[in-house]
Amino acid sequence: MHELFPFNYFYAQLSPKKMFAGRHTLTWSQMLLVLLFLLSLNLLAIPFYFQKQTTVELKNYLPQVTELLQNKKLQQVAHQTPFRNGSYSFTKKEIIFEKQNKLIALDETTTTAKKYAVAIILQPRSFIFHEGSQTYRIFYQRSFPPNKGDIANQLTKSWYQQNKATLTFSMMALVLTIMLVTDLIFILGGAFFLWLTRNSPLTDITTFKEATNLMLNILGPASLLSAFLGFISFDIANLMLLQTFVLALSFILVYAQTHFKEQ
Repeated sequence: MHELFPFNYFYAQLSPKKMFAGRHTLTWSQMLLVLLFLLSLNLLAIPFYFQKQTTVELKNYLPQVTELLQNKKLQQVAHQTPFRNGSYSFTKKEIIFEKQNKLIALDETTTTAKKYAVAIILQPRSFIFHEGSQTYRIFYQRSFPPNKGDIANQLTKSWYQQNKATLTFSMMALVLTIMLVTDLIFILGGAFFLWLTRNSPLTDITTFKEATNLMLNILGPASLLSAFLGFISFDIANLMLLQTFVLALSFILVYAQTHFKEQ
């Protein structure tokens, strides 16, 4: 059974010696499938992570809007204006703050918001965040009424709920790019240096394909571990650091137990 794909790949993960011995088992197409599988495993944690979240650090996406949300008069107006059945009852249009091409206003339009570099507008049933080329019109969420608690937190939660799918997709694309580049550098870079030793009596690696298969075998435990931990606590920086450490450790263990030679 362990000679059949993909069982042969997972069988090679059982020990450093099996990683080296299994360097002949995969074809180029199978190696590509394994790489895509490992990348996919790490991506699965992202929608799981975003689904659990109720809010996000808005400053990572709209830093100037985040700063503008700290306006004390905005907080005061949001609490004092009548808010019933998910809607504010504004008596008139009003500019709360206008300075240095930044605007906070009541009952204005998206067109007005786009005239400024940064704008926050409270409308009866929705609010507008505008910063640079980004403009969002978000309906108030019943779970996060703007007249209760800190308005910055409440509006951020509403913004996040309506943009969760977009943020998830963007994060998946970013992580995929980072991990694909990192994995390819490790696999192809490591394989190239191992391939350079093909004429040396110090190793039994003779082809670039063997070297690539070996590096992919070494990548397995690191990717599987980072994918598992991603479901527990998703932090791309920490996961990449962990994967790099496990990769280096696995490579050292393979060399220590085999010296890249058949036993």
